[in-house]
Amino acid sequence: MREITDSGALLVRPDNHIGFRAMSMAEDPRQALEEALRTVLCRRSPALTPR
Repeated sequence: MREITDSGALLVRPDNHIGFRAMSMAEDPRQALEEALRTVLCRRSPALTPR
């Protein structure tokens, strides 16, 4: 039903919509989570942010 493996992850928004789905463990979980949060929160990468 979730369409992920036991090593996968879901990021569920407060309104119960799935904001991100990782089918299995990412090679770099920290980076994957950071990218997912940036996408869900509509934030740009620090490298793209004007100074």
